[in-house]
Amino acid sequence: MPHQNENALWRSKVIVIHFFIIYLMIYQACRSDRNVDRASRPLSEKAILEEDYVEPGIKWGYIDQQGEIVIKEQFDDCRDFSFGLAAASQKGLWGYIDRLGKWVVPPKYRGSWTYEDGRGRVKILNGKYGYLDGKGALVIDTIWDDAADFKEGFAKVQINNRFQYIDTLGRLITEDSWDQAFGFHSGFVRISNGGWWGLMNSKGVLKIKPMYDAIGDLYGNRLPVQLKNTWGYTDTNGLMIIEAQYEQVTPFQNGVAAVQKNAAWSFIDTSGRFIKKLNGDHITPLGQSRWAIGRQDSMALMDQNGVLLTPFHYSQINKFNEGLAVFSKEGYFGYLDSTGRHAIPNLILLSWDFKNGSARYSIGDGVGFIKPNGKALHDALFPDVRDYFEGLARVQTVGR
Repeated sequence: MPHQNENALWRSKVIVIHFFIIYLMIYQACRSDRNVDRASRPLSEKAILEEDYVEPGIKWGYIDQQGEIVIKEQFDDCRDFSFGLAAASQKGLWGYIDRLGKWVVPPKYRGSWTYEDGRGRVKILNGKYGYLDGKGALVIDTIWDDAADFKEGFAKVQINNRFQYIDTLGRLITEDSWDQAFGFHSGFVRISNGGWWGLMNSKGVLKIKPMYDAIGDLYGNRLPVQLKNTWGYTDTNGLMIIEAQYEQVTPFQNGVAAVQKNAAWSFIDTSGRFIKKLNGDHITPLGQSRWAIGRQDSMALMDQNGVLLTPFHYSQINKFNEGLAVFSKEGYFGYLDSTGRHAIPNLILLSWDFKNGSARYSIGDGVGFIKPNGKALHDALFPDVRDYFEGLARVQTVGR
């Protein structure tokens, strides 16, 4: 009897395998027919998108700061509100909605993004990029192969594999182009040609010709630069202020930077003068004149003078946002203030940075919002929700 059962089971498996093989053959044939059909009847980009569209089972909407649904879940995807508008998609196409959920720009783009500096980046069906104004009118033609959001009044755009910069009217700030490039920061931008990095200002003037192996973030007229595997600092005119001699450096923060030499960290001032030796393996600026110092697998909070404000008992300390920093201790999350006090105890399973007066958190029953005093912004919890912008947060409530 045992052998008969095993044989029967084997025959059943063989039948299932045969059916699966037949299914795959039919599926591949259908795909081939579909491709042949497409080739024989050229489709528009929109028709192809519509034909390939698969409706998601869970939609997105928006809640207000009381946790109430104010725009019902009807969008395949959406983005944060900015300048009174939010990018949203239906049936594979993107447009913009207002705070009532009504279409200001109907869904007709392959992609649309959050407004920055009064301009909304869009991608048309042929893959080119352009920008809309606050009323949804196209003000910068869709001629770019790639593009980024505006920052400090300028946007990085790409054409023929080269990067350039435009202002909010679409005018190039210089005819020069670059192999690689970043967004503007404090009125300057890092650019690269041939693997060498330099610095350009918002008028398109090269303040530092591409000559460095790498360039870090600019803060307080001090720019970290790397030359032959060592780091130093220049000013924004390219004058070397602190000789390249360090293995690692941080950006300056309120006149102080952390530098590593001969595997040892220390603080220096903007002229390169030594301030204090730091007994740590890695140092990170956190804002508010505070630093995270790490030793092996633990971290502590440190002030600008190198004084420890907490013991080394954290596994994570984020940058400060709106006066508080996320920390992790013993597998749970909380929030530190700049004195090192636990403003919100580590009783949270998941936590995010504060933005616009609240932070997302989870204690296991869903995601909600917490205020800086540790109290919930409202009682509602959601399977998925994002940060508040302009008083609204995008949300999914299925399974709530």
